Amino acid sequence: MTDQFSPADMATAAADGYRSAAAEVAKLKGQRMVLCSLLGECRPVIEALLQMPGDDDSDVHLNGLLARVGDALVAVAEERVKGGES
Repeated sequence: MTDQFSPADMATAAADGYRSAAAEVAKLKGQRMVLCSLLGECRPVIEALLQMPGDDDSDVHLNGLLARVGDALVAVAEERVKGGES
């Protein structure tokens, strides 16, 4: 016994799959925007902490954190260019 699907059933299934994929992409883009916003808000706070007197270990940690925040923001910006987003 073989399952047979009508062209209309196949079109409906394809459209449902497309909508589901599009919704997932939109969700991921929204999450990325939130993360970029949070990283952008963290950057000046970290820079301000670096201006305060502290020990070398703290400065090393803060500089490393600042570098990782910057790298993450650059990576997201590069992905936008590759993905054709504006």
